[in-house]
Amino acid sequence: MIKKNFILLIFLISINIFANEIYYNTGELMYSGETKYGAPNGIGKIYNKEGFLIYEGEFKNGYPEGKGKIYINGIIRYEGEMVKGNPIGYGKIYDSQGKLIYEGDKVEKYMN
Repeated sequence: MIKKNFILLIFLISINIFANEIYYNTGELMYSGETKYGAPNGIGKIYNKEGFLIYEGEFKNGYPEGKGKIYINGIIRYEGEMVKGNPIGYGKIYDSQGKLIYEGDKVEKYMN
């Protein structure tokens, strides 16, 4: 019984530590996901003040880093690798309607 309670306690602590939300100073949800030392770290999502999802994917030390997706007005515009918040390397670029327009390496050359 003690072992089961210990495992449950560890699970509950991990939920509190690793699944966090960060809010704008006006009260709207900005970030939902894993954090480390209060900054996005792991898997998470960023929202703008209007509640639209603008990024979902991996974070490292507060920056989008790794695989992720960028959205504008709820429409996917980029999917691929991120380095310190910038699309770089292999990825997919979508137009304003969400239609794939480019897939390949060196996406940074095509991003404005």
